[in-house]
Amino acid sequence: MPEGALAPIFAAVDVGISTSEAIENFTNDGLGSVDGWSNVGEMMMSGAVVLSASGAGAPVAAGVAVVGGVIWGVSKGIKHWGTIKETGRKVINGVKALKEDPVGTTKKAFKAAKSKMGGAVDTVKGWFS
Repeated sequence: MPEGALAPIFAAVDVGISTSEAIENFTNDGLGSVDGWSNVGEMMMSGAVVLSASGAGAPVAAGVAVVGGVIWGVSKGIKHWGTIKETGRKVINGVKALKEDPVGTTKKAFKAAKSKMGGAVDTVKGWFS
């Protein structure tokens, strides 16, 4: 059996799981459930794989996948909006700092990266000692 032949089977299973999760989320939180809408997007993206395998046609499957991806992406954006804003603020502050003091900011960034990498290297070394 070619490897690609399993994709529609796993996608169909995922449609079932996502449907169950969507029902649970909408039942608990109503139609405003961000997680429920995320599940709808997942169902549509997995359903697109099943559609393409069933002979419904690539344009139909692609349309379903795109709409599902948009629903999923918007729902995740809403759910994590606080983190998105915080990260955006950090990026803007970093650019401002770089503009004001390019050398100092670069040194600070390399020092922070070295510190993080050093900890990771020590952790990996510990696995083998």
